[in-house]
Amino acid sequence: MLYTVGIWTVKPGHEDAFVAGWQALADWTAMNFAGQGDAARLLRDRADPQHFVSFGAWPDAETVARWRASREFGEHVERLKEHLDGFVPGTFDVAAEIQP
Repeated sequence: MLYTVGIWTVKPGHEDAFVAGWQALADWTAMNFAGQGDAARLLRDRADPQHFVSFGAWPDAETVARWRASREFGEHVERLKEHLDGFVPGTFDVAAEIQP
């Protein structure tokens, strides 16, 4: 399993529109990539309300590549850009884990 991560810097005053756009992307992803391993999450920094981090688990790199290469993914990200000052995507492997 691997994780996709997005680090988002949102323009002041655009927070609600960004969250709505991100939710649309997440909803589309859930409907079209049922093999995604985990619920997607969007976190907002309490100390810096323009700073968001998103992440979700995926079964394999091939599924992530198909997702990112899809026309619809590109369209969703393009719509989000009007609300952003910055975006850094990443793909991560688990290096350590703590189980309760």
